[in-house]
Amino acid sequence: MSLEHHHDTYAHSQTADVLLELNQQLIIVSEENKRKLLGDVNEARLREQNRARATAILNELERINPKVAQHFCAKSDSLADLKLRMIMPADHQPRQQIPSFIVVSYCWHYSSWISSPYAIVPGWEITKPMMDAVLGVRKSPDEGVWLDRLCINQGNENDKVTHIATMDTIYHSARRMAILLEDVHLSDDEESAGLAYAKFYDDMSREAGERGLQGAERIAFIDEYFPRQEKHYHECGRDGELAAAKPFVMKLLAARWFTRAWCAHESRIHPHRKVDNPLFMCFGPTGEVLSFEFRFVYYLAMYLDRLEPEDTNPNGVAWYESIPHPNHATLRQLWWRLSGLVQSHTEQCSPLQHLASITIFDCFRKADLMSIALNTAGIALYFDGQDVQSIEDVKWVFSLLVLAAGDLVPLVVKGPKLRVPSVEKQQVVSWAIDPPHITIEEHLENPLPQSITAVTGEYIELDLIVFSSQPRRASESSLAIAKRIIAEHDLESLAVHYLAAAPKEIQHPAQMLSGIVDRINAEITLAHAQAVLGNLDMIRLSLAVAIDAGLDWILAFPSSFAHATETWQHGIVDGIQASPPDARILSAASSLLSHLSPLSTDSEPHLAILTRFFNIILDPRSSQLCRSSRLLPVSPLLGDYAITTPASNRSYLAVPLCLAHLPPWHDYCWVIEPFDPSAEPEDPKDHLAPHPSTLEKRKKGEPEIKIEDFVPVLTTDYPDRRAPPRPQGEWRLRTKQALFGTSVPWDGEGLLKRVMEEEQDEVKVLRKQKVFGAESYDWTSIRKAMVAVTARALELEREEQDELLAGEVGGGDAAVGDAGLASAGMAG
Repeated sequence: MSLEHHHDTYAHSQTADVLLELNQQLIIVSEENKRKLLGDVNEARLREQNRARATAILNELERINPKVAQHFCAKSDSLADLKLRMIMPADHQPRQQIPSFIVVSYCWHYSSWISSPYAIVPGWEITKPMMDAVLGVRKSPDEGVWLDRLCINQGNENDKVTHIATMDTIYHSARRMAILLEDVHLSDDEESAGLAYAKFYDDMSREAGERGLQGAERIAFIDEYFPRQEKHYHECGRDGELAAAKPFVMKLLAARWFTRAWCAHESRIHPHRKVDNPLFMCFGPTGEVLSFEFRFVYYLAMYLDRLEPEDTNPNGVAWYESIPHPNHATLRQLWWRLSGLVQSHTEQCSPLQHLASITIFDCFRKADLMSIALNTAGIALYFDGQDVQSIEDVKWVFSLLVLAAGDLVPLVVKGPKLRVPSVEKQQVVSWAIDPPHITIEEHLENPLPQSITAVTGEYIELDLIVFSSQPRRASESSLAIAKRIIAEHDLESLAVHYLAAAPKEIQHPAQMLSGIVDRINAEITLAHAQAVLGNLDMIRLSLAVAIDAGLDWILAFPSSFAHATETWQHGIVDGIQASPPDARILSAASSLLSHLSPLSTDSEPHLAILTRFFNIILDPRSSQLCRSSRLLPVSPLLGDYAITTPASNRSYLAVPLCLAHLPPWHDYCWVIEPFDPSAEPEDPKDHLAPHPSTLEKRKKGEPEIKIEDFVPVLTTDYPDRRAPPRPQGEWRLRTKQALFGTSVPWDGEGLLKRVMEEEQDEVKVLRKQKVFGAESYDWTSIRKAMVAVTARALELEREEQDELLAGEVGGGDAAVGDAGLASAGMAG
């Protein structure tokens, strides 16, 4: 017996108390054998580049938050400390090498979970038929089995921390994974359908391989294989054997295993190879254990899902919008959840997505979610779990970690603000966002890491480009010109044609933005087209603000914007062009040029560019970037003007210096307000208009009632109410929005340096600004308050006019100001 084995007291006790009656033993693997079993992964984790990256992340963590940094360590240390134990047959000799091992993935048995009706083996907490089936999967008597409940000393905190840190290595290195669905008991019909379709899948895979099918031929063969087998069963009168295919799949996918975060981790980490594919194990009608390959269940669920109608939840929301809901009910939702367990996300995906996607699963210890996300993201660090009491703690700390890893996604992602624990205020609104569960943008490299100087749960300290101007609505004259050009040249119907001609991946987002999923066809009416696009007003606003920006800006816009969208998932926003150009586009370009430069003698080059400009604003993808265009003066250094959406009239627009280089589809423009951290928490009711009765307190005969005199918070279409910046450089972040259209690329060589050196009135670079969190304004409630005030103001106006006519009041011209009340609908 080896010295290591002899002195592993824990292994001896588990063998004596639990395993011996099953003719098994628990041994600790020698260091040499451990290196061979974990070799490939271990070497990868210990590569110099991974060690250097881990060190760099730790150093960055120490720089921006030393307190949090002390709870992270490099993974290389845990691999060296790992005591790898294996369940082996009782006659296995300690000096005998273990060539490979199986890992078991299952749900721990808690008192709140209804156990299987079959006997539970004491200590194992796994049903005996299941464990017998796992042991039967061994390739040879010398193959080990790794089961966390036994192979980790649950009474030793150091042993648990070390194993949690290396769980990815263990599950990745296993030859095969057995997934125990102990709460699944198939009926006779479900078993029949499952076994029949499993044979279809095996035969299909074997035949495709033997015939060497590739490419389109292979796809066509696979697409028609199941329908052909189903037709054969139908002709033979065996339809009944296949009838329960959907109940079979849904019962498997509804198992408790699919709700657990560690189970998701184990599946994502383990390689899903064609050979030795992971096995789902469940109970058959009479208690026997059945096994089905993961890839077969995945394919059958996908195949059956394709036969399903487009499903929505009872509120009419598309299926993918209810993904985070824990009670998945439809086959499509269950299949989506299964598809997320095939493997971890690609290296190009932001690490924040790894955390976001794992938080839809249940986890007893919230700190474990951090470890799972670190493992699946391939970050060679482990977390000791201290100082984490809630899921909100996990999310903001992981956002900090992602920033330390050089990824800017936490600064551009949109969603509800996190509320984090605070000693003084119990809970505060964080700068960090509760990340969405749908895929987040790819990793966004930070070119200026030193511009972020501190990060806590409450605030982030960083350098900001702050604009002194506010987004402004297009002038009335430009709006009139835009309306005339659109009407004269029939650009509405051309926009409909562009959407109908666009690829489906462009059509769908444009339609979803307006809440309509009807496919555009040749018979569509103009009124319906306008509803589908939600586009006519957007085109008019975009054209009008461009007219205000001037000819030079418009001429520079197409090239800069096309270049900025080259890497957008929807393609370059300059790509839907007729050849030769549509006559309506040419005539509209000519009209626009005549207005902007009536004396131009060299019009042909300008007309070509203006044609591209109209193609861009008519492109349905443009509506995804800005639907309520406003013009923001920036500075000559940054391209004179940018396009964005309205903000509040209490807010400044700012761009973190490290985000200035990003392409325009990222929401990198921050809407911020001066903030005093020592002030009392704000009350959202203070953002609303006072009761309409307040209007009656004004003196009769006043010349005008303005909506801005009664509503505390309005959009930037109303008078500026911004407070001056605080000398301490403290702000609160309301929301984020798109900012695009500058004719000068902001990542150009030396451009930002010039901005810092040549600060102008329109833009300033402010160093080490603290940005705290704040909830976005409740614009729905603000609009309702505006409507109430407006209605009462109009009543008062009528009353005063009646009094004047009756001669009861002399003099005075009390009228409701058109500018104040006519626009009470509030843009944005």
